[in-house]
Amino acid sequence: MRWCGVVTACSVALGALSSLSGCVTPDDLRPLDPSRVSLLQMEPLLEGEDIAIVSTDSGQFRLRFFPSEAPLAVENFQSLAREGCFDGTSLLSGPLSEESEDRVLCGGCSLSRVSGGKPFKKEISANLWHFPGAVSVLSGRTDKGSGRFFITGSASVGEETLADLAEQNYPPNVIHAFRSLGGAPEYSLEYSVFAQVVEGLEVVDGLLSKGEPVRIQSVSIVIYDPNAG
Repeated sequence: MRWCGVVTACSVALGALSSLSGCVTPDDLRPLDPSRVSLLQMEPLLEGEDIAIVSTDSGQFRLRFFPSEAPLAVENFQSLAREGCFDGTSLLSGPLSEESEDRVLCGGCSLSRVSGGKPFKKEISANLWHFPGAVSVLSGRTDKGSGRFFITGSASVGEETLADLAEQNYPPNVIHAFRSLGGAPEYSLEYSVFAQVVEGLEVVDGLLSKGEPVRIQSVSIVIYDPNAG
């Protein structure tokens, strides 16, 4: 079985919690306060936002970013894209580790390939979850980010898992979203979500179903214009 070769990272303490976003650990966010959890991935794309156009040999998809929640990861991805780091690399379909059940789409490049590339702290936000189309930093055993990423597909979430989330006091709106949309809740609050597929999720799901590597032709960072063709 092909897998992406990363297990859940062990976080380090980053100080007192000042909000529900940014450089915090999963334990810092608990107990989750439902009144302070906003599902940013469900909000409409706004004119003037940065988006990424990812062109592959098997189709195109587009991403929006969340710089308010994961500024380091967003800056890193956009910088790598502008330097052409992702061009010609492969997207791989598989679980994150041998123990994982959910398949994701993994990609990225080595930070050593680009000027000024360096690891960065994890950025965990209770406003971003591993719903279908979530794009996350593919971090390793440390709390450091890298030039790698993965995209969550449209897998359904079983009632047993949803019940476990309720027992752990996850906010009702988060549980409802996982029930209606699907995703991979086991990755949430462990990996830094920094972007979301807003167009072409069917391409991502198709690549996951195909299960074979596909080449990225290019990743372009552009300004979103709803009137553009």
